[in-house]
Amino acid sequence: MRLSIRFTALLLTASLALAGCNSGSNTSDEHGHNHGDEHGHDHDHDHDHGMDPSAVGLDVDQLPSSGSAPLPDNYPEATTSLIALVQTIGEGLDDGDVDSVHGELHEVGYAIENVEKLAKSSEQSDDVVAATGILFDAFSEIDAKLHGLEGKDYSDVKDEISAAVKTLQASLNDE
Repeated sequence: MRLSIRFTALLLTASLALAGCNSGSNTSDEHGHNHGDEHGHDHDHDHDHGMDPSAVGLDVDQLPSSGSAPLPDNYPEATTSLIALVQTIGEGLDDGDVDSVHGELHEVGYAIENVEKLAKSSEQSDDVVAATGILFDAFSEIDAKLHGLEGKDYSDVKDEISAAVKTLQASLNDE
């Protein structure tokens, strides 16, 4: 089930990064903005969150990011960057200002996946790899909720995120 949630969330993150927040179930009251009004056109359409992207020729490992700077290619830099990103998102969500961290919310999935990949290749502990999974699952739940799907509020997963960040910070001290 975790793989299905992670895959769905990654696909959702990738599609949002490529096309913007386009969930037809989203309204400005649900996460503080309405792209239809901003851009002068409506984005109503359905998402098939159960689809298998390989069935349509997509390889999620090859999907581009949303155009931000390239991700760090070494574990310490990538982890430091991820921790800063998670802290920025946490501050914005704690303040109830989703718009202030909108871009960061789109990037966090890529940053987590990058750290996970680098953690595995640099032979970090299983706890570090598990921490990336916890972060991915938590931010997937937040993203789902912000887009009108079943998910969780930041306050519901804040402690899990904090514990995962502490694990990542400890791994940097071990380097």
